[in-house]
Amino acid sequence: GFDPAVLLRTTLGVHLGEAQTAVVLFEGTAARYFQCSPIHPAQKILEQDDDRLLVELPIRGIKEVTELVLKYGDEAEIIAPADLRQHLKTTIAATARRYLAD
Repeated sequence: GFDPAVLLRTTLGVHLGEAQTAVVLFEGTAARYFQCSPIHPAQKILEQDDDRLLVELPIRGIKEVTELVLKYGDEAEIIAPADLRQHLKTTIAATARRYLAD
């Protein structure tokens, strides 16, 4: 049968889609925060030092990881997959146009 706990171990958030991983680089305050408070129980830390944290996260869709990266602004960057990185570029460009139009 369906076990939501099993499903949630494979994703960041509750949106469903193809299971994949996202690699996110956090710097500065965001890196220090996530070194103390993991984002997800199944995350893998790929690199870490005082001001940088490179982490691999399980995702099923892009909503939650997009919101996470946008929340931390220039202290967060999608490294992979390429299509998610492109989605963030498009989203950030559209947002910038709103504010730069004045």
